[in-house]
Amino acid sequence: MRVDKSRRMQSGMSLVEILVVLAIIGGVMALIAPNVFGNKQKANVRTAKIIMAKLESAINEYYNDCNQMPDSLNDLVTSPGDDACDSWGPSPYAKEKEILDPWKNELVYEQTNDGFKLTSLGKDGSPGGEGFDADIDND
Repeated sequence: MRVDKSRRMQSGMSLVEILVVLAIIGGVMALIAPNVFGNKQKANVRTAKIIMAKLESAINEYYNDCNQMPDSLNDLVTSPGDDACDSWGPSPYAKEKEILDPWKNELVYEQTNDGFKLTSLGKDGSPGGEGFDADIDND
């Protein structure tokens, strides 16, 4: 009699019950995951635009201090030397992590006749592309 009573008092879940719960959780995650990851990529596109707007300000500040455009985005992080700009700083115009897009790729900086152009190569990190892989410009 004692053995039967102790078995009834034990509580827990059987393997089948655990597998059913895991299947339910997996099904819910399969429904939710595309929305979560899609929103993350949309946020990365918006973040890239914000980063480029901030760098535009840093480039303009560099131009005002040095009377010339920076040769590269690295000139915003470390001084290009007194020959290039004797009134650089005293603190950097941007931090090293601020010249990277949300996908950790360096932004493309080009001088143009009108000033400059900043481009993020998107999620894939290569020119062109569609959707979240498309290039993002500061225009």
